[in-house]
Amino acid sequence: MVKQHWFSFLGSGRFWLAGPLVFIISILVMAGSVTWIAPGAGKINNIILPLVLFPLIWAGLFFYACLEIKLVRAYSVMAMLVAIQLGLLAAHLL
Repeated sequence: MVKQHWFSFLGSGRFWLAGPLVFIISILVMAGSVTWIAPGAGKINNIILPLVLFPLIWAGLFFYACLEIKLVRAYSVMAMLVAIQLGLLAAHLL
């Protein structure tokens, strides 16, 4: 019989991607979406909409990270998403 360790899940790449990394990437997408959402008539839509859409952004990324068969492809998609959002934020701030 194989003995299971209590914290054996910490060695899983999918745990780190679907857990803390997806949460951090969701916050980054929420911050970056201020640049590509139109401000609207009251000039606050680009601030309110990312806050309201944060649970949907997180859920979409979480389920993608959990359901993607190839873990390398999931990491590369998340890395491209981070690169795009950081590029948008850098272009907006500079």
